[in-house]
Amino acid sequence: MNDLSHWHFAEHFSAYDAAALILGLEPRESETEQWRVGVITDRMQLDYKKALSRLSFEASPPDDFRDYDSQPMRTELMSVQLDDLCRNAWELGQETPLTDWLANQRLSRFDNQEFSRGAIIRWLGAIGMKSEYVFSRNEHTQPVARKGRWPWGDHHTEALGHLEAAASRFWAGYDSSDTSTANTNAQVSEWLQKERTISKTLADSIASILRLDGLPPGPRK
Repeated sequence: MNDLSHWHFAEHFSAYDAAALILGLEPRESETEQWRVGVITDRMQLDYKKALSRLSFEASPPDDFRDYDSQPMRTELMSVQLDDLCRNAWELGQETPLTDWLANQRLSRFDNQEFSRGAIIRWLGAIGMKSEYVFSRNEHTQPVARKGRWPWGDHHTEALGHLEAAASRFWAGYDSSDTSTANTNAQVSEWLQKERTISKTLADSIASILRLDGLPPGPRK
């Protein structure tokens, strides 16, 4: 697969760029795959036009329409420009700019639109498709390795020391295949109060923080 990591810096995407990335292609080097890219941009255009048609109808509804459902269709694809104009219309009451933009075929033309990461992610989810390029930045973000006592560096407190001691004492030898090897919160708290001479409130909190997620309650065998 192509190295597409430089695209992590992009905020918005043209339809062509987004479609190429969905296929795992570098947009600037995808000339030989234009037919494949075109399949996706055609679907994007179809779903963009769904949003455009709905909003155009709402901006100028016929006098005799009844029982109109103004809820957007799940597969609608909103462009950055359209989304911004709708937000201003809804939050600030500025309907005229949206109405004028919808009526301007040049401005509202699909080829002139850009799409945000969030819009592409929602659209892909709505149509049940996966992308080779991951548009979510959260999945690209990796923790920064830092030198020091803790993963975040040398910052340390007395309470962290108590937590570290209890983790080493009670959880270092835990066997995930045998839940009976897990100590109860009460056992951890009692040890902290006795050996580390801390309050019951703090000891209970540390025991709760260290408790394994999903561990069933009850006594150990």
